[in-house]
Amino acid sequence: MSPSLTECGNGVSLDKLAPTFARSAWHRGLLALSAVGTISFLGWVLWYCRYGIDFRDEGFYLVWMSDPYKYDISVTQFGYVYHPLFQLVRENVAAIRQINLLITFGLAWALGNTVLKACVPPSGLQLGARLAISAAMATASLSFLHIWLPTPSYNWLVLQALLIACAGLLMAGKQMDRRSFAGWLLIGIGGWLAFMAKPTSAAALAPCVVVYLLGVGKFALRPLMLAGTVALALLLGSAWWIDGSVMAFVRRYETGIALAELLGGGHKISLFLRLGDLQLDPRTRNILVGGSLILVAVAWLATRETRALSRTGYASMWLLGLSGLVVVCGFARQLLTIEYYRGLLLLIVPFAALIFVGMRSRQGLSSISRARWSLLLLLFVLPYVYAFGTVNNYWWQISHAAIFWVLAGAVLVAPVAQEPGSSAKPVLAVALAAQLITVALVQTGIEAPYGQAVSLRDNHRKVAVGRPSSNLRLSEGFGSYLAQAAEVARQSGFTKGAARPRSRIVSAIAKGPNPSAR
Repeated sequence: MSPSLTECGNGVSLDKLAPTFARSAWHRGLLALSAVGTISFLGWVLWYCRYGIDFRDEGFYLVWMSDPYKYDISVTQFGYVYHPLFQLVRENVAAIRQINLLITFGLAWALGNTVLKACVPPSGLQLGARLAISAAMATASLSFLHIWLPTPSYNWLVLQALLIACAGLLMAGKQMDRRSFAGWLLIGIGGWLAFMAKPTSAAALAPCVVVYLLGVGKFALRPLMLAGTVALALLLGSAWWIDGSVMAFVRRYETGIALAELLGGGHKISLFLRLGDLQLDPRTRNILVGGSLILVAVAWLATRETRALSRTGYASMWLLGLSGLVVVCGFARQLLTIEYYRGLLLLIVPFAALIFVGMRSRQGLSSISRARWSLLLLLFVLPYVYAFGTVNNYWWQISHAAIFWVLAGAVLVAPVAQEPGSSAKPVLAVALAAQLITVALVQTGIEAPYGQAVSLRDNHRKVAVGRPSSNLRLSEGFGSYLAQAAEVARQSGFTKGAARPRSRIVSAIAKGPNPSAR
């Protein structure tokens, strides 16, 4: 007897398969939505790289990058790292900003893909889905734009260094195959870049590397020595390239530290090991708690077998993705009412992941393996490594590296993606939530940029900043100020490239104490 039209050749009813097909279509649509959201977000932030400037911080970054070899004293060498790129784009401010954001996003995307590949097998998450989800999560690497400082700086460089080092740790292994060898090289390169950006962060990174390798059972002396040798070789090469000798390079740091102490900036070793006060106002706490519970509900609904609940979960995820697009397209200009700690909103992702795992698994957190716990610990600690040594409030600074928290949330929910029929729904919910929160943060930075009086949208005056071909759109007030300052400098006889002689104080610090002075 031939099978009826409602049955497949294997005897499975098409009526039973219909919900599976529907869920698959919903899932593919969400992946496409997340990809569109990621591309739109990147186009959005790259477009606004042509707008605004903060004369204080970004002025320092640009001067330092344009010609770092003029200065004999510095405790951060990010200017030397970014100088070739700045010259490559002919000192175009908008272009160097765009390159900086693309580098950061690309590194975060690569790390996210590596994390998902390590935590979810191909059967649970195929290549296309993995790339789309990791790209959506990578948008969180640009959450620092909530104060809109897109110009390359030591903060951006140390974040890029930690992304490289973390990817290297995941790739490295005891066996020296190509992937493992590349991982150890990346660890060394990441350590070197961290030192060039912030020596304090490099010092904090070293013990994290050792602890993680011990936790996952990948500690091996010879490969670790390889990574250390790479970092040391690059550092010695940098010393020779910058100052012509190692001793001159050391004196550069010694003098810089002495000058920082004289200025009273608070850069003291005794103040490095701290966490800082975290005083969240009730509104911020409510948003963190409420946002976490909403994300838990979305992920829980999406993983239900019941058609109505599952579709409700999918619809909620669609709402997350579409909300981000609405903001990016300029249809919503609402600012986050959180001031100082708004970067901490990305904690919603790991908080929700912890609650979801506790609800979804009978064993709860005890089902997480030792290797996964080691990775989670590393991802939660790296933002502290990023902030280590700053004079700012650590919690405020830590939030700028919240991409690692987002990845930690993905690691927590990854086991659910391995279950039959899950289609990696909780991981996708994490990615869409992170993307929406990042969009809200960046929207606030665009509407209320740090050190600027008006929204970037209200900057209409085109002004040459640096070279004549480097144009930015500034507010009328900032544009007039910059044009007048350039005219005064020109009339006073200042020429491009002229450097002031060092002050007596700086010269005295560089020479050291006078033996005859008692």
